[in-house]
Amino acid sequence: MVVVAIVGILGAMAAYSLSSVNEIGRVNGGAQGIANILRSARARAIMERCTYYVQFNGPAYTALTAPVDVPRTANTIIVWRKNNCQSNITAYVPGLAANLRDRRVNDYSMTEFGTEVVFSPGIIAGNRLTTQSASIGWQGDGTRVVWSDDNADGTSADTGIAAGGLVALTIQTLNDSDGLPKRTVTVHADGPAEAP
Repeated sequence: MVVVAIVGILGAMAAYSLSSVNEIGRVNGGAQGIANILRSARARAIMERCTYYVQFNGPAYTALTAPVDVPRTANTIIVWRKNNCQSNITAYVPGLAANLRDRRVNDYSMTEFGTEVVFSPGIIAGNRLTTQSASIGWQGDGTRVVWSDDNADGTSADTGIAAGGLVALTIQTLNDSDGLPKRTVTVHADGPAEAP
């Protein structure tokens, strides 16, 4: 009877340990995946000398008043390329003819990472994406820009984060409230994104 009890306790401990390992793996994978998306966008912007930006849309993001030609998909990471590489406007420009519109390069569902992104202060209200959208972009010369659509009107505004300021994205398990593992992706102003 004692042996059965000991085996039961050890089995419960092993199951708990394995679930923790799964959570750590999910968070690490999410951090690496998002860092790779950001690194790729920066590298392409510099290589092509054209603005690229990565747009993070919250799970309840629906730009109700956005122009028809501004595609918005909730709970998605979208990589964009400016169609006009000479433009000094970094955000998506609505109302252009189809051949002049910014081009979607890639879409990623946030659910495929199994994590959520929490932004450093000053980018979006509350730092956690819900109904908002936040974008990190690089101009052709490698200058980083950060802007957000805090009120879900389809119009992005510069966040005022200094060109040299550090941006940190915390990757954590969905609806984290009990201190489960977190990883930070650091987006340097003058270098590629880094994840642990």
